[in-house]
Amino acid sequence: MTQVERESQTSGPVLTRKRLLIVAAAAYLVFLVAFGFMAATADEFPGEADVSDWVQSWRTSWLDTTMKGISAPGSTMVALPLSLAVLAGLFVYGRRIEAVVVLVATGSSTVMNSALKEIIARPRPTSDVVEVLQEFDGFSFPSGHVTYYVVFLGTLVAVLTSPMAATATRTLILVLAAMTLLAIGVSRIYLGAHYWADVVGGYALGAAVVAVSVVIHRLVSVNLAQHETESATLPNRESVTDT
Repeated sequence: MTQVERESQTSGPVLTRKRLLIVAAAAYLVFLVAFGFMAATADEFPGEADVSDWVQSWRTSWLDTTMKGISAPGSTMVALPLSLAVLAGLFVYGRRIEAVVVLVATGSSTVMNSALKEIIARPRPTSDVVEVLQEFDGFSFPSGHVTYYVVFLGTLVAVLTSPMAATATRTLILVLAAMTLLAIGVSRIYLGAHYWADVVGGYALGAAVVAVSVVIHRLVSVNLAQHETESATLPNRESVTDT
């Protein structure tokens, strides 16, 4: 088998995966646009009031407090100092690439979320449809709290755990992160701040930003590793040439 044949065999699966990723990304983008269009034009999504009624049927005093606590870090007054503290910690521990990726991802998603809210202009749930336990300003779609949680926590966990081996610790971190993200979505419906479609919109937007951020982080990490390898081998080549 010639070298050209070997290269063609190895490049074939890579090209196929790239095509699949491109198709999947395009399909996901179409879904986001269609979902946003429905949120902007439809009066309501199927079963919104029913889902809210079901979630709020769990109401107890201790669960009210718990859901408000889960939702609190998504507010700007808490999210901003929390994010800055975590990013500062990453810088201190030498994870500067990760800190920049998380910062850019969180900042860009916040801008996108605010812009989409104004463009789609979907009203929040009202007290004649659901129990509104906390009043929030602004429009409803997509959920800003959910978007923030997904992007900040999702990107943070993804870039920090990607180099880790498949251990019980890594699995535990991923499970806890997933449970936290699920809890924030439920809390927004429970508090009457959003309908289920607003929450799903936040998850969908956040997942897209996380996916792009992970790809960027991987590309930057690979390029830096190659640069460091080339820099390390350069003096050795020069010494061999001198001798």
